[in-house]
Amino acid sequence: MDDVDRGDVSHFPQSNRKRPVSVPNFPYGIAVDPTAQNVYWTVNVPNSQETVMKVPRAGGTPTSIASGQNSPAGIAVDANNIYWTNNLDGTVMKVPIAGGTPTIIASGQSFPFGIAIDDTYVYWTNNGTNAGGTVMKAPIAGGSVTTLASGQNFPLGIAVDGTSVYWTNNLGGTVMKRTPK
Repeated sequence: MDDVDRGDVSHFPQSNRKRPVSVPNFPYGIAVDPTAQNVYWTVNVPNSQETVMKVPRAGGTPTSIASGQNSPAGIAVDANNIYWTNNLDGTVMKVPIAGGTPTIIASGQSFPFGIAIDDTYVYWTNNGTNAGGTVMKAPIAGGSVTTLASGQNFPLGIAVDGTSVYWTNNLGGTVMKRTPK
C-alpha cells in the first residue's frame, strides 16, 4: 500500500528519509504557511470527519484547526490566516493561524473548490453546474464578492501572481488567465 492509500502526510528532509504522519483518509487541499513552520490540509470524509488540520513541518501529531466543516476542499495560508472552501454548503472561510472561531468570507457560492490569496483578496473557483462555473474574489477582511469570470467549465485549480489570476477548467481542458485580477 502506498502513502496515498494510507492517507499519510510525509516530510522529506534533505537526506530524503521519509517520516510519514498518519492522517485520516481523504485529505484534499494542502498548504504551507509562509514561515514554513506548519503544513495545513483539509480532510473530507463525508458525514464523519470534515475538518481543517495542521502539523508541524518537522512532523508530530496533527491537530484540528476547524472541525464540523461541510466538505472542505481547497486551502491557502498567509502570515495571519488559514482560508478554505466548503464545497457543499457554498462557503469560503478563514480562521486566524493562532486559532479561534472560523468566520465566513463568502456564502451562497456554487460548489467552491480551489482557493488562492494575495495581500488584499481571496480568490476561488465555483464548480457550478452545466458550464455555470465561476471565478470569484472577495476582500480578505470580508466584503462584496466580485465575479471575475463566468460560464466556465468546471473550474478547479486557481493561482494568482502580481497582475493576473489563473485557473483550470477541468472539463474544458483549458488553463485560463485574467489580467488584471
